Amino acid sequence: MDKSFQGVKALLFDFGGTLDADGLPWKEQFFPIYKKFGFDWSEEVFAPFFYHSDDTITEKKLTTMSFDKTILHQVTLLLTKAGRYDAKMAKKIADEYLKTSRANLKLNKPLLLKLKKKYRLGVVSNFYGNLPSIFKEIGYDKIFDAVIDSNRVGVIKPDPKIFQAALTQLKAGPQESVFIGDSFKRDMLGAKGIGMRHILLIHKNVRGWKTCCSEDRTIQSVRDLEGIFL
Repeated sequence: MDKSFQGVKALLFDFGGTLDADGLPWKEQFFPIYKKFGFDWSEEVFAPFFYHSDDTITEKKLTTMSFDKTILHQVTLLLTKAGRYDAKMAKKIADEYLKTSRANLKLNKPLLLKLKKKYRLGVVSNFYGNLPSIFKEIGYDKIFDAVIDSNRVGVIKPDPKIFQAALTQLKAGPQESVFIGDSFKRDMLGAKGIGMRHILLIHKNVRGWKTCCSEDRTIQSVRDLEGIFL
């Protein structure tokens, strides 16, 4: 175990882009999939379509919607906004994303189970209201002691209140907790704002990343946490 993290009692994680993708945000995950299926958009054209789907998906109550249906709904919103909706194509794109996402979630599960034996584990995610339901579906509900979904608590990262909601459930203070995430603004600055140590997860294909503190640790895989905390 890394001695600089002695005294840590709780580990908090982001979900999308972290546990499901080893540091690759959803927009960057989806863009090459659309390219693969013949959409010749540039990143600049694609981005507004993606952000529209991400912003409007919560207009529908998703409390118990499955992971598969959530992703299909997001893709449907994007293609509709772009004027390119086709049901069969939406299914292909959603299935392609889900294949990789589920593989990463499965790959990370053994380490998370090891970490659970030593630490209290929590998730803090800007999500759509159905993350606790999805965690039951994928078998993560038995691993995490706190699952904080922004749509359920009414506040989003980087607001300190959403981090505090997790710490309260975990019965841990900021100084004895560490946050692991892939977003500089939402995760790193959010954790810093509440006085929590933080580790930035950076996918090898992500360019132009930055940390918020000179001493910040960076990793390229969730599995790298084994050498730090175990």
